[in-house]
This record gives sequence, structure tokens and C-alpha cells, in this order.
Amino acid sequence: MLQAGATYLLAASGWMGYEIPDSFCEYMRAIKTRFDAEVYGLFRAISGTALTALQDAGMDGYQCGLESPDERIYRSFRPGGDSLSDRRKTLQCVKTAGLKIWSGFLLGFGLSDEGFLEGLEFLKGLSLDWIGIQPFVPFPHTRMQAEDPTNPYCWPRAMAIARLYADEGCNIVATENAGAYANFLSLTGANGFFIFPSQQR
Repeated sequence: MLQAGATYLLAASGWMGYEIPDSFCEYMRAIKTRFDAEVYGLFRAISGTALTALQDAGMDGYQCGLESPDERIYRSFRPGGDSLSDRRKTLQCVKTAGLKIWSGFLLGFGLSDEGFLEGLEFLKGLSLDWIGIQPFVPFPHTRMQAEDPTNPYCWPRAMAIARLYADEGCNIVATENAGAYANFLSLTGANGFFIFPSQQR
């Protein structure tokens, strides 16, 4: 990934629960020892103890999305596991620890303009290093395949608002750079992008 030009690495695990196994901290330590790159953990909500262990292993920052700033919407598509409140608490702990922070949320599922602005207000209070506002894109053969995708016109507008609203120096990352959304990518104000191998065929 580094040879391909990546400047930041996400160490994603799925969700192991609120406590992180010691083995993952060893993986983090090995990456930081061998490679000169910033590494962000990606685990959803975790405990303060687990966060401290990852920081001691060399982790530079933490990525924890809100999924949706609206509790009702959050629980509609994530009925079990960690809660929105848990994720907010984790992000506050990341800020207190002095780690870099990467967060954001999904557009769609009926999120109101007020809910969108409330989400931005919470994220602004964290002094984020990275923010991403992701459009919901349904995938076939999943429980949500019948849900309406985010309007491609609404997504760049929301991203541009986040760019204006966020602190100076905050990076805006675009998670969609293919299909209908790619037509509006230049309007988002993003300065960071995800690249997926399947899109390079």
C-alpha cells in the first residue's frame, strides 16, 4: 500500500467488542516498528483501557464513524452491538488521549437537515483531523438492498458544507469515487480519497 502511494493506513478489524485482544496491539506495534506511516485503528466503540493499549503500541489516530447522528436511524440499521452513545464516548476518549481523530456519518435513511447539522456540530467539537460524509449505497443480496440510495446531488452539497464548517486543517475524505457520485466528486471540497482495487480494473 505504501509503495502504491498511500500516506495513511487504516488497521481495520471488524468489531471485536469493547476490549481489543493483545494480539492486535502486537500487530499495531509491528507495523509501526517496520513502516514509516501514520496508522489509524478502526474498531467501532472500544473501552478506554483498549484505547490506551493501542496508543502504547504506537497507534497515531482512531477512526470511529457515527453511522448516523440520529439515534433512531442508527438503531434501525444497527440493532445490536455498540450504541451511538458508545461511539460518542469513544471519540471523546480519543480526543482526551491526544490521538488524531477520523469520523463522520452516512447520509440517507431520512436524516433531517437538523440532524445533519447536529452531527457536524458534535464532530466540530472534537477538532477532527479527518471527516467523511458518506452517501448510502445499497448493495444486492443484503437486508438493505431495497433502501433508496443517497441522492447524488445531495452528497456533494453535504460534503461542501462539512468543508466550510470544519476547522481549518481538517481533511475531507470522499468515500465514493465511482458511479453516479464520481460525476460530482470535484464539487465536494475533498482532499482525500479511498481507492478500492475493484475500481482499477
